[in-house]
Amino acid sequence: MSPCTDELVFSEQLWSQPEFRSMKIGNIFPGLERVNDWEAIESSSVRTNNILSRAGVRDWATLTDKTLGNLNAIPNLGEKVFKEVLLAGFTTWSHLSEEQRASEHDEGMDTSPHITKEQGSKTEAVKRADDFLELLRAATAEFGSLTIDDVLADLVNNKEWANSRPLWRKIHDEGLDTFLGLEQADESSWEALLSFTEDDLEIVRLRIFPADKKVTLTELGEVLGVTRERVRQREARTKELLTRRANDSMTAIGIKTLVSRLTRQAVRPIERRQLRELALEAVKRTSSVGADYELRTSVLVGMCTSLVALNDRLTTPEVASRLLNLREQIPQKFPYLVPSKTGDLIRVQSEAFGIPEDWLLEFLSVRSINSNYVFWSNSLNDHAVAVLEAEAKLLSMDEIHDLVGFERNPRSLGNAVQGDSRIRRRGKELYGLDSWGGEEYEGIETELRQAIERAGGKVDLDETVQRFVIEFDVSERSVRSYASSRAFHINGDGQLMLSSDIEMPEQESKGVNPGDQKDLVKLNETWNLRVKVDFELLRGSGRQLRKAAALISGLEPDVVLGFEYEGGVVMFSWNGRQPSLGSLRNIAISKQCVEGDLLFLPLDGEEPRVCSVVRGRELESRQGASRLSLELGAGETGDPDEQLRAICESLDLALGADWSDVSDRLLRRREPDLANLIGEDADRYQWLKCHQNLKMFLRIHPH
Repeated sequence: MSPCTDELVFSEQLWSQPEFRSMKIGNIFPGLERVNDWEAIESSSVRTNNILSRAGVRDWATLTDKTLGNLNAIPNLGEKVFKEVLLAGFTTWSHLSEEQRASEHDEGMDTSPHITKEQGSKTEAVKRADDFLELLRAATAEFGSLTIDDVLADLVNNKEWANSRPLWRKIHDEGLDTFLGLEQADESSWEALLSFTEDDLEIVRLRIFPADKKVTLTELGEVLGVTRERVRQREARTKELLTRRANDSMTAIGIKTLVSRLTRQAVRPIERRQLRELALEAVKRTSSVGADYELRTSVLVGMCTSLVALNDRLTTPEVASRLLNLREQIPQKFPYLVPSKTGDLIRVQSEAFGIPEDWLLEFLSVRSINSNYVFWSNSLNDHAVAVLEAEAKLLSMDEIHDLVGFERNPRSLGNAVQGDSRIRRRGKELYGLDSWGGEEYEGIETELRQAIERAGGKVDLDETVQRFVIEFDVSERSVRSYASSRAFHINGDGQLMLSSDIEMPEQESKGVNPGDQKDLVKLNETWNLRVKVDFELLRGSGRQLRKAAALISGLEPDVVLGFEYEGGVVMFSWNGRQPSLGSLRNIAISKQCVEGDLLFLPLDGEEPRVCSVVRGRELESRQGASRLSLELGAGETGDPDEQLRAICESLDLALGADWSDVSDRLLRRREPDLANLIGEDADRYQWLKCHQNLKMFLRIHPH
């Protein structure tokens, strides 16, 4: 083969065609390594000389030992310098005699530059392209394809016809990479990409593509023995060079193929750990034994820049967009039931991308219950509401706890259910959604009274018992036990009525001082009932009422009264010897009460009446008289005299009362725990008063 006469075409082909990348320069110019004259390079540009000199290339022997890929990987060596070096080599080589070009072991070998077999002829790639174009023409003529998408689909869908075409069979037999002549990644690809000094490789390993946490510039500067700014400059230069090499088809097309195929495997969202394992396998296939697998794996993973993070997984932008759009279709507010159309879409996406359903549901904040999907927030009471929505029936607390998850604290779940206005108690242990309608269960006794009142004064006991058992999930024995109490009367026909033989309250009750009654406090000239919020109150249970409190509220025997408060109506009833108070659940919810809070319920005044609350956390943070003042609803003040006066007013003590009077009143009220709060605060107060009195006496009687 004769040497190439067009030097420019010669150098451009070597620069642009990947098949020459692994060829050594010594094989292109045999015998050039024995030339000592470096004048052709020295007479070239200063930039070319400096670039080769910094890379340690100062003679033809060193240069001819490198591959074209190695040459291209030299820092700052671009296309212009590449051509200049090759043309200098070609010029020097062309002046050698045939004897100088030959060596002892390569006699008889072709000594012309190894480029294409015939200058100007079509390359193998062009030939393959022409063959494939002819196949597309034939398919278009056969099936009437209109677009490139149509013709490719026709080839796939009409396998019998496609397999009858030799080129189609060749593509399948050889594989796509072989047919396309795709450059495969190998050790020389990695060397061309990562041809750096040891210090620069440390920057790549610890800053640009770190396997773990990226080290700071200062930390890396201390390791390399340079300043922080110098590390930053070298990092920028190294990153720029890496980017240029990665985008250079001649040096990194094989690496780019690895990156693209690694990215393609993330169509099904995969964990970072899995992506790294796949990258490590690809590195081992394309690297020589003993290579730095860890660094190359980090580089390969770091080059997958198009991947999008979704929670703890990575996927392609297209899949990420679809999943994010799907998440926007999930209802974030009550009601939480996911529409059936969206639920079907969740199943389709899970199957289409091979995504584990449990991961997809966690990403969408969705839970599957009874073949239904519901939005699953972080709130415990929202979980309970979602469970009731999905089951669409009354559930016991145990059933709700089972569906919400046993890892959740059952007491916390109970408090959440009791305190949510969207949930209504529908039986002794049954709960449903308020939106389903129906009256809230308030206890067997209250329900019996309401049933009798609705029926006009009497109901059939057996029928009522059966209805309560079914509707409220209570036992027959419990219903009959309440019906047999003194509050009710059963006649000979089995009819249940309110008792007509009610004992009148003891007359002395009307003469009792309310200030001596436990849990009664006077706030703003109005008597209030002091109620401690507990689990039973939050679940809607009623409680007994002291007769003094009943009389203050205007209640009389055999009377049921309802008073309107901010938050709802509270029922006061006096049936039998002991008055009772209805459910305070709605009041507690409106005031956002939790267990341990104190609720002060006004017993008279204009409606709607306003309740006050003292938070349990405030009580726990106070001691002595300050806590006593809060316990009695009197607030707190920094002035001891004002604080004592407020406490005395809440206990209805006369003006001028002192701490001993307060203590006596609390003990009469059978509240020794409150009396014990006075303690040292009262002693200190008495000492201050004595000191003030003594000073006053000495001022009046100085002698």
